[in-house]
Amino acid sequence: MVTRKPIAPRARVRNVVLDTGAADFAERTAALARGVLSQGPVSAVSCVGVGSGSMRWSEEELQRLELGVVGAFARGCHDAGIAQFCLLSASFLLYFL
Repeated sequence: MVTRKPIAPRARVRNVVLDTGAADFAERTAALARGVLSQGPVSAVSCVGVGSGSMRWSEEELQRLELGVVGAFARGCHDAGIAQFCLLSASFLLYFL
């Protein structure tokens, strides 16, 4: 699990803390994904969330998050060779509220 802050230890979960705002976030994601791929098949899942605060975000702010952080994560996964990428999008949900 890639996070921007450490999480409490969980069984069977390896927490990797990365700076999601760093210019090389996509490259770091790709390097991490290549290491994981060496262990077997992998699917990537992005469920970046801003919690209940997302209701106060403008559409532009949510799109910046989606295109910036989620886009870099997706590019890194793609560049590493991960074929399946799943996305839960806060921006997408706004259209149905």
